[in-house]
Amino acid sequence: KTITGKIDGNDDNTGTLTFVGDSTVDGEIGSKHLVQTINAAAAESTSTFNDTVVASNITLGSGVAEFNDDVTGVISTNSGVIKLASGKKIDGTIDGALDNVGSLVLLGDATLLQDVGNIHALSSITTAIGSTATFEGLVTTTTLDFNGDANFVGGAEINDAVIFNDEQVLTFGATSTLAGGINFDGNDGII
Repeated sequence: KTITGKIDGNDDNTGTLTFVGDSTVDGEIGSKHLVQTINAAAAESTSTFNDTVVASNITLGSGVAEFNDDVTGVISTNSGVIKLASGKKIDGTIDGALDNVGSLVLLGDATLLQDVGNIHALSSITTAIGSTATFEGLVTTTTLDFNGDANFVGGAEINDAVIFNDEQVLTFGATSTLAGGINFDGNDGII
């Protein structure tokens, strides 16, 4: 189903949106009054958000959530995939529901303003070819699959592998731990 209009709470931090199958929202969510909870990306479904999303809590299942504009809110994912469009940002923490679940796919240049995987590490983070991803908070994930550059301003804890798919530059601006291997796969990467 598709929702074409704006969605707001009556006041800030009110209202719950639940998407149980494939769904698309073309209008802003929470632009006047932030929504309390969004439940999306149910099993075997895709939830697509084509405008800004502002919510206190965004809970994702095992499906796919496609954010094509800026997102503000705390995101928790089960084993689902979070896709962020090029040139967009997420202002909110992102965590797996448990350790080593959920994936973050950045489809172009992106800015993540808060911690990623600090409470429960994500399974993987993937960046797009020729892009630059900036992580302002601490990043904790099992696997980093980089096709573009990344700047870890808040540091990073990588629990398994860092994979270079081309000639990328990874910059760590705070205390960081790389517990696994680094696979340059025949490419010239710079750390």
